[in-house]
Amino acid sequence: MAPVHRLFEGTTGRMQLAATGAMITVVIASVFASAASGEPMRGVVRPVNQASLSTDIPMRLVRLPFREGNAFRAGDIIAAFDCRRVEAEQQAARGMLREAELNLDSNVKLDSYKAVGRNELEIARARLEKAKGEHRMIEARHEDCNVRAPFSGRVADAPVRVWEFTAAQRPYLVIVEDGTLEIDFIVSSRLWVSLRIGQEIDFTIDEIPGGHGTAQITAVNPTVDPVSKTLRIVTRVLSAPDALAIGMSCAGALLVARR
Repeated sequence: MAPVHRLFEGTTGRMQLAATGAMITVVIASVFASAASGEPMRGVVRPVNQASLSTDIPMRLVRLPFREGNAFRAGDIIAAFDCRRVEAEQQAARGMLREAELNLDSNVKLDSYKAVGRNELEIARARLEKAKGEHRMIEARHEDCNVRAPFSGRVADAPVRVWEFTAAQRPYLVIVEDGTLEIDFIVSSRLWVSLRIGQEIDFTIDEIPGGHGTAQITAVNPTVDPVSKTLRIVTRVLSAPDALAIGMSCAGALLVARR
């Protein structure tokens, strides 16, 4: 028969080990419960870069080489406009600039003979500066005749067709970068103290049955909406199904609560 003190020693050790294990289990469960099930997170997939292209004046679209869904590379011409009127204005601006230069030269020579007033000379200089500014403005507008892609991606929407006029300040082409994707999550303000840049989020995708992935927090909005008691966080997708597309909805949960 084992000594009494050894029997109690072994029993106490097993009880302490069991208590420690239970405590660890409770801590882990509380972390995931508070970060995941206790605070639901909803998100929407969006591209890192997206652009809605528009014109400041109505212009006729004469070339649109890429349609919805077509891919393009950075630097490709994605739209071209009928710029005959702009080219005519450009020619007129060159003539006005040349006229202003000749007028100033003439007044400078007259001034050397004291045959022109100082006001006339300054007015000639001012008219030259005005002509230069108008010429640069027309040159800049002429550069917009051929629109080049600022990044590689795909066409998301093309509401204006070839030979139609654009409407001022209304998109004629929407392009998105289809490389790196982000997910904007709306989270409870109660998670504010536990959110950290670099934390990972496990998410499931509503439109893909069984589809899930991981994302990493890259930005936390510094303001909380006082009505809904929520804030927005931006995450970069680390892993996801190939079928993940822009606009899909996700449900997420923090994987690790870092301090």
